[in-house]
Amino acid sequence: MTTTGTESRRLRLGTRGSRLALTQSGQVAEALRQAAAAGALV
Repeated sequence: MTTTGTESRRLRLGTRGSRLALTQSGQVAEALRQAAAAGALV
């Protein structure tokens, strides 16, 4: 698979729907943002 532009640098973070899983994923996403990585919860 070939990607170009910012899409090649985007990290997709998957999670389950439980409150605990969403909280943990949110914490990981925040840590990635602080490390200047682009992330999207899916």
